[in-house]
Amino acid sequence: MLVGHSCGATLAMQVIMGQEYLLSLGVPSESLQFKLPRHILGVAGIYDLQLLRDKNSHPAYNEFLTGAFGADEKVWDAVSPAKFAGYTESLENGKTLAFATSTNDELVDESQIDVMVKRVEELGDGVVVKNYKNALKEGHDDMWNKGELANVLAILLEIC
Repeated sequence: MLVGHSCGATLAMQVIMGQEYLLSLGVPSESLQFKLPRHILGVAGIYDLQLLRDKNSHPAYNEFLTGAFGADEKVWDAVSPAKFAGYTESLENGKTLAFATSTNDELVDESQIDVMVKRVEELGDGVVVKNYKNALKEGHDDMWNKGELANVLAILLEIC
């Protein structure tokens, strides 16, 4: 199981974007000999970079995204898990993708979980999708700091 929070949730989903994506970035094929996780939990994840910027007018969001990915929004789309088209190879039957958000997340709004769940549901019957939208109540960092996330992890471990 792979669990990621915020940018870590983005990275967790990027892991399963598949070897074709990594090859397109110039990663040598001999570096791609790894087993993909069977279950992934993304918490307060950022899955559509442009959407994050568009929903948050504070300049810090644009600065953060530009600093990490450059100014070319085509690159932002290429690394956004909710916009990735090639999941079919990396999401064979039996994988569980779970997504959780908090009602009091002051940094990442629920539109991120909405676009990611919709994207994964478009893939068909092979993937189990668990949507824990607003299952958490703490703020963005406090869901980890205060241990609230353990409840979602326990539920997910029981079904996996």
